[in-house]
Amino acid sequence: MSGDDVTQVIELIRRFVQHRISAEEFVSAYMEAWKRLRDAHALEKVNPYVRRALNVLFEAADSVEDPIGGRSLSSHAGELHVRVATVLSVIDNVS
Repeated sequence: MSGDDVTQVIELIRRFVQHRISAEEFVSAYMEAWKRLRDAHALEKVNPYVRRALNVLFEAADSVEDPIGGRSLSSHAGELHVRVATVLSVIDNVS
């Protein structure tokens, strides 16, 4: 994995914020992409603020993928969107 892979993950985040993909599509694709970055040690090579932002998104995606209390992913979509948009703003400001 390379810097291009991180760029692709950020583009995935951007597509979700722009409502071009659903929450379900985002969560599935993001979790898979984040795990690939982690396994390739690519997260260790990015700006520490960007790395923390990507980790926060993984935690957010993970929490809505397997919700506690029986709420479905679709009921978390709005909250997830706000969190992802906020994190994207941080990434844009530090990269």
